[in-house]
Amino acid sequence: MYKILLLLILVFSFYKNSAQLVEIQYDYNNVGDCIFGANNYAKTPLFINLFFTNLENTRFKEPLPYVKRVDPGFTGLFTLFREEERAPQFIFDIKTFRSNPLANVNLDFPYLVPFAPGSIVKPVDVIFSSLVHIGICD
Repeated sequence: MYKILLLLILVFSFYKNSAQLVEIQYDYNNVGDCIFGANNYAKTPLFINLFFTNLENTRFKEPLPYVKRVDPGFTGLFTLFREEERAPQFIFDIKTFRSNPLANVNLDFPYLVPFAPGSIVKPVDVIFSSLVHIGICD
């Protein structure tokens, strides 16, 4: 009995953790433009990183990747305007982040990172494609 209960709890927790926190919605208006919006189902604001891999019959004025903070609930994003007689066609990838993935880090500012008293820490610099991440090892 306990094994079945444990299995059900594990399956439910896996399903809950794999749920999509932000859903991208788009709809065409009466002139053929495509209006994008996002539903954030989390209780906190999230950042979405939207990257178009294919765009046809439209123009997109924002820089790629498109990064925007999405508050809980529905947020309007942007509009893909129709350029030709055919409707816009697109393929996109989406990723969600808890903080801004394009934030500029000022390396001259003394950031304070809290640690437990008595723990030993060692700063480590890790560089990924022009982004500097500071990792802490103990």
